[in-house]
Amino acid sequence: MSDAPAAPTTGSLAESDAVLLSALLDGELAGAERAALEERLARDPVLREELESLRASREVLRAAAQSEARAVPSAGFASFGSSLSQAVSAELPVAPARKVPRARRVALVLAAVFLGLWALSLAGRVARRWGGPPASSWRLKGERAEVSVLREGRVVTVRSGDVFWLGDKLALDPGVTASLVGPQGLKTVAAGSAVLVFDQGGGLFLEEGLLTVEGPDAAAAKALKLRTKDGEVAANETSGGFCFEVEAGK
Repeated sequence: MSDAPAAPTTGSLAESDAVLLSALLDGELAGAERAALEERLARDPVLREELESLRASREVLRAAAQSEARAVPSAGFASFGSSLSQAVSAELPVAPARKVPRARRVALVLAAVFLGLWALSLAGRVARRWGGPPASSWRLKGERAEVSVLREGRVVTVRSGDVFWLGDKLALDPGVTASLVGPQGLKTVAAGSAVLVFDQGGGLFLEEGLLTVEGPDAAAAKALKLRTKDGEVAANETSGGFCFEVEAGK
């Protein structure tokens, strides 16, 4: 009586089955595809043997690689890695590249577009912050002071010590006051639902409300650039300082 045929080796395994087994060991199978293969393994001892043989081959190669890595000097890693790569390629079936589902490709494209737009927006904000519209000559004064301004279409918070930007629009609620410090020792207090815009060259434009202006000397009076809808507002140039109020209606 002739001997029973030997169990097939991984090399004689159908290519499609070899790819599936390799993908299973790599954890790349899921859902119905994994369930179907597991069902085949449950009823096919030859396929199970091939799976165990493939797993054992991988363990042997992994152990050999670790042993060889300890023995090979660092200068020889490049040639060793090349030899090991060739050995693995000859021994193990390589699963073909899986096509990315269309829905996932669309999601990746949309994510890339979103990240690109976000990066452009961030770059624009950085450019505006450091190289764009310059700061005005005025900053907010007062312990724990905090006001909201309209800046380039967005509402932002300005806190004590922060400098206002050119173009900022400060609109105070009724009963709220805001103290500001400007160039040459100028000081102002905005009140009475004041709406104040920070102009070019350190100027102020009072749209409405009440503004108290104070300065220490003639240099401060010269540095003051204040206007309302009725025109420029000048301070009297005195050596003893000045203090006056300006009111603008709607």
